[in-house]
Amino acid sequence: MAFSSVMKCTANRSHVKANAGGVVFVSIDFTPPQVATTYRQNMNISLAVDCSGSMSGSKLTKAKESALALSQQLSPNDIISVVSFESHAKVRLKATKASDHAAVQGAIEKIELGGGTNMHGGLELSYKETLKNSGSDGTVSRVLLLTDGQPTEGKTNDNDFVKLAQKIRDDGITITTLGIGSDYNDALLTKIAQTGGGLWYHIRDLSKDLGEIFKEQITQMAGTLVRNPVLKMLLMPGAEFSQAFAVKPMLTQLPNPIGGNNQYQIPIKDLISGQEQNLVFKIRFPSRQPGLYRLLHTELQNTAQDLTVTYTVDPKLYEPESDPYPRALLRLSEATVVMRNGIASNDQTVARNADTILREITADGNLATVVKKNPVVGDVLAALQGTKLKMSKGPISESDKKQMMQESTFIGKKKTDMRG
Repeated sequence: MAFSSVMKCTANRSHVKANAGGVVFVSIDFTPPQVATTYRQNMNISLAVDCSGSMSGSKLTKAKESALALSQQLSPNDIISVVSFESHAKVRLKATKASDHAAVQGAIEKIELGGGTNMHGGLELSYKETLKNSGSDGTVSRVLLLTDGQPTEGKTNDNDFVKLAQKIRDDGITITTLGIGSDYNDALLTKIAQTGGGLWYHIRDLSKDLGEIFKEQITQMAGTLVRNPVLKMLLMPGAEFSQAFAVKPMLTQLPNPIGGNNQYQIPIKDLISGQEQNLVFKIRFPSRQPGLYRLLHTELQNTAQDLTVTYTVDPKLYEPESDPYPRALLRLSEATVVMRNGIASNDQTVARNADTILREITADGNLATVVKKNPVVGDVLAALQGTKLKMSKGPISESDKKQMMQESTFIGKKKTDMRG
């Protein structure tokens, strides 16, 4: 079944100064259709569960209970596999139909505590199990990586995880990472999720959060319309990317796209029924003589759009912004990432840099109008202001720090939906 996603490209300027280069801000917003509840993809899930010594007590007990509850939400023909990892990674349940309840329950119940944390080994085994069925038509594949600690055994370098996550994503499999408590490496889990096309969750209260997150993952998988989509962009000759951010569903700074002949391919997250996605770019454009030019051409699935700019010598045309939305969105996204860096390093100087950007944006007389027309701007602004307020109250615990990171990553989520 084919689906068309509404794609809207917006530049902050329709006119630019002739015979001079400069910058333009461009937003690309995707709005996948809300499909009927009868639509459902088949699911292929692998659970990679940390059972190192730090998972003792209620952590492992609640993780196993939630894993079992997740398996019971699957349809009989869905596929599930279970991997555990401590000093060694082990396949507890090979890729099996969810209808085999006894096998699934037995595998989960047999997970026991071990020693260190071979997270890379666990992720790799889950990948191999998921890969067995990832090529099936109409099947959405996902690895759910659950941990409470740092990788201590096997491969522990961030780059090794990023390479593996990219390989997994290239094979059409999404990775969702779930961090428990306050001792796990949130920066690493964010990198894995971002590279793997998924989301990172901070779990503060296992008894409340984990089961709800698993339900949310099932809903997302069932409503997946397009797997592993790639946005194609063609820039005008001489133009180049200066900054790039994904905003929703997970705010992260993206590496500047790399391409040849001004053609770029940008992987985005799976298109899910009713789930908005936003990208925003700062693009440097070259000098041109007066005239109308195509700034960029974008394509996604069966949707395409051109953005044009007019080079002019008339300052009455090139000085005003035609739509400040893309600039406001990028600058607020930039400030949010800067603020998160300040939180991660406990560096108030870095946080003040974010505050400088925030003051610049809030001083803009057009901001209220921009927020009214584009709620995502208001969502980022509210997240940034909330984070700033919490930081101003003084030293914060490691758990609170991770919660603040989460709240400034999942933009627009209500507190009751933050799963913690």
